[in-house]
Amino acid sequence: MKINNEINEIEFVSNNLIKQYGYNLSKSELSQVLRISEQTINRRIKEASNLPPYKRSGNGIKSIYLFPVTSVANYIVNNNIKMY
Repeated sequence: MKINNEINEIEFVSNNLIKQYGYNLSKSELSQVLRISEQTINRRIKEASNLPPYKRSGNGIKSIYLFPVTSVANYIVNNNIKMY
């Protein structure tokens, strides 16, 4: 039962995120969803810790980080992060 509830919760969170942000979130959007600063996200990227999996587009200072909705939803559910 717990697995089904978790799957339903991930699906619910994913659908809400897709409606609001589309299929990928930027660092700015992720900071809003997780209620943490972009600086914290940048630090966690540098440390490679405590973030949902992401895709990097480009190299250097101008590179873009995209966080797929499914990864963000899994991260939110598995870390018991409250969404309002």
